[in-house]
Amino acid sequence: MSAPDPASLSLSVAELGENLAAVQARINAACARSGRDPASVRLVPVSKAKSVEMLRAAYAAGAPAPDPEPNAEAPR
Repeated sequence: MSAPDPASLSLSVAELGENLAAVQARINAACARSGRDPASVRLVPVSKAKSVEMLRAAYAAGAPAPDPEPNAEAPR
């Protein structure tokens, strides 16, 4: 199976980027309300039923990559 043409994903990447920005804005607003440092909050995208192409588009849009050591303690 070949990789999808990046041009065919450009709209999806743009939409995903907008969604990620909106989520980050909500995180920042919640942190501001609670007095918490936004840098202490880690966005962890997960997928159970999305295609590999959609995941690649999400990463291209700026979604954080999976933690290489998922069982490691998160920094506090």
